[in-house]
Amino acid sequence: MSEFEIIADDNNLCGEGPIWNARTGELTWNDLSRSLVFRYNPATGEKRTISDRVMAAGIALHDSGGYVFAGSEGVCIWRGPDDLTPIATHHENEKLFFNDILADPRGRVYGGCCYWGADGMEKLGKLYLIDTDGSMRIVDDGIELANGLGLSPDNRTLYFTDSAARRIYAYDVDADTGSLSNKRSEEHTSEL
Repeated sequence: MSEFEIIADDNNLCGEGPIWNARTGELTWNDLSRSLVFRYNPATGEKRTISDRVMAAGIALHDSGGYVFAGSEGVCIWRGPDDLTPIATHHENEKLFFNDILADPRGRVYGGCCYWGADGMEKLGKLYLIDTDGSMRIVDDGIELANGLGLSPDNRTLYFTDSAARRIYAYDVDADTGSLSNKRSEEHTSEL
C-alpha cells in the first residue's frame, strides 16, 4: 500500500487545479473560493502563497516563467503579484467565466466557461480554444458545468468534463489547428 504525505494543510475551501512545473520542480494549485494560488517545492519543503488577488479556477504554465490564470475575470498572464496582463475577458460581447483550462504542447489553451449563480445555472457555457496569437474560438457549447480537461499521452484526444451533466466527453484533436471533432461520451452514474 502507498503512503501519503500531507504537503499543505491550508483548509482550502475549493483547492484544485494542480499543475507540475518540470522546469522548476514545483507544484502549483489554487483555492478558487479564496482567490489564492500556492506553490510548493518538494526539494526544499517550501510552500508559499504566490497570488491572493486573482480568482484562478484554472492554471497553465506560460513560457515567460509565469502562469496563465483563468477564472471569473477571463484569462490573463500572471508574472507576479503586480504583473497581470489580461488576454481575454469577453468573447462576442459575452463576459467570460472560466472554470478549468489546459494548455496543449503548442501553447494553445482550451478553456471551459460556466455561468452558475445563487439559483443554479444561469446559462449554458462553452468550450473555447485560445490560440498563441490571442485569437479565440468556440469549439463546443451547451456545457452546464465545465470542470476538468486532459489530453491523452499522444495528444490526439481531448477529454472534457461537464460535471452537472455527469459526462466526460472525448474529442479527436487536429494537431495543426487544435480543432475538435468526433465528440463522444458515456454517462457516469456510479456514486463515489
